[in-house]
Amino acid sequence: DPALIPQTIREAIEVTSKFGVRYLWVDAYCIVQDSREDKNVELTQLRRIFRDAFFTIIASAAESASAGFLHDRTPTESSEAGSPELVRLPYWCADGRLGAMTAELIRDAHLGRSPEPADQRAWCLEERLLSVRKLVYTTATLQYDCLTAVSPIGGDPGMSLRRDRLPPVMFA
Repeated sequence: DPALIPQTIREAIEVTSKFGVRYLWVDAYCIVQDSREDKNVELTQLRRIFRDAFFTIIASAAESASAGFLHDRTPTESSEAGSPELVRLPYWCADGRLGAMTAELIRDAHLGRSPEPADQRAWCLEERLLSVRKLVYTTATLQYDCLTAVSPIGGDPGMSLRRDRLPPVMFA
């Protein structure tokens, strides 16, 4: 019964279908959530899954899986980027060594909006960092983010065009 599928996932199915993409990875469905063994196996595959994905849908403004993300957006007024906050993150290199990277978090509180709900979840940070191409549905706009550019679709002139990137060794 489609009504049993949370709104955010139903909308991800809709977006995927409209782009003509046949498959959709939904971690809550593709990883057995109550199985430590399955999580251990699948979590080691995330780098490959996000790297090889046609695109990743990030429902950045969705409070929960039942909230959905396909709705009208109101662009914000142009403003300078927020103050950066540096965070050091560990990661496993392809050769088995433990590496670290520094990510710069940008807060937009001065724009009169709080950080997106997805900005507060570690799983979503990993999704952002590992994905090569992303459709990011924020509170104010839809943006396309790839290795060479970040483009707001529908215009959010106040949006920061900074991108967090992992070292190339992560994509080997």
